[in-house]
Parts: sequence; C-alpha cells; structure tokens
Amino acid sequence: MPVVMRIGIDAYGMRAGHTGGLQVYAENLIRVLAKIDRQNQYTVFVHKNSGEYDYERVCQPNFRYVECPVLRNDLRLLMLWKNS
Repeated sequence: MPVVMRIGIDAYGMRAGHTGGLQVYAENLIRVLAKIDRQNQYTVFVHKNSGEYDYERVCQPNFRYVECPVLRNDLRLLMLWKNS
C-alpha cells in the first residue's frame, strides 16, 4: 500500500491584481499537481480576502483550500497562524 502524504502549499500572497513570478509559479504548481497526483492530500492556504480571484482552484477530492483569517500587515499574528 503506497504512503499518502499530507502536503501544504502557502498561496497566501495570491490575490487579485497582484500577479508576479511566485504567483504564476504557485498557480502552475497547483494545476499540475492536480493533474498528476490523485493520491496525496493537499491543503492550499490562501488569503481570506482573495475575493474574485480563483487562483486556479482545483476541484479534486484530494485538494482543499483554507483561508487565513489574519491580515497581511499584522506580521506577528500571521507568523503565529502559519506556524500553529
């Protein structure tokens, strides 16, 4: 029986109107992983105000999205949330 991994992807910086190299990388990574891996469990952490931007959300049973409840400018709380 193969080992199933639980993998987290920090996509917190992916928001509408903020396109950049890391955002494009994360979008492509999520999309390709959804195509090739149906076994491992993925949790994608996103900004709570990502709004209309769908950041390539995939509809696979092994992918889930968790919205970060902390504002980006409160770095202490953000670090606590990310490390809990």
